[in-house]
Amino acid sequence: MILEQRNPYLGKTPRPWLSIPFRNAEGIVVDLKPIADTGCVQALILAPEWFDALVLYRFDSIRNNFGTMDGGWLQIFDPQRGFVDRSKAYSSARVAEMVARSHPDFAGLVGLPILRLGEYGGDATEFWFRYPVPERESNMRWEDRISSKPDVCHGKVCIAGTRIPVTVVLDNLAEGASEAEILDEYPTLVVEDIRAAMHYAAGLASGRVIILPEAA
Repeated sequence: MILEQRNPYLGKTPRPWLSIPFRNAEGIVVDLKPIADTGCVQALILAPEWFDALVLYRFDSIRNNFGTMDGGWLQIFDPQRGFVDRSKAYSSARVAEMVARSHPDFAGLVGLPILRLGEYGGDATEFWFRYPVPERESNMRWEDRISSKPDVCHGKVCIAGTRIPVTVVLDNLAEGASEAEILDEYPTLVVEDIRAAMHYAAGLASGRVIILPEAA
């Protein structure tokens, strides 16, 4: 099913924007309005107050033309449009100040890594975004959903962007839990994470050497 949102431009200088629901670690869903910025190479840059309220797991900061930005994983939670997954995000007071000057409802920027997951465009009065794109499959490999970092769960292999060890997912499956039950118990997971854990276990069982991508 393909759903579309069409949003009239907002701001003193009219700007395109998306409505994106996020779910925090407590399961609270918050709908934000970031400006759609095709010149932004980051998936999301949010005002610090929103970033701090929604971040699931922090990673190293970066420095760019907006200054030093704290990084972390957020969960986009839009089941109506079939868009439930984690995304890297950054916090920037400078971005927050910039977008607020255009319109007080703007919470930050959404960039190309998310916009390219669907189709987007605009006309003289509104900006539109369609997700998912017909006949287009995700280019995210299952290996990208698995990571191991020395400072996360003592280096255990975890679902990327979480502190949930892969063994926890596998133990639940071994005990007969369904995917739906696991997702209900661990709301920061998505079904692709469970299947990535199964791929990982199958690879180890077959004697493969699995080199995990370097985690952020």
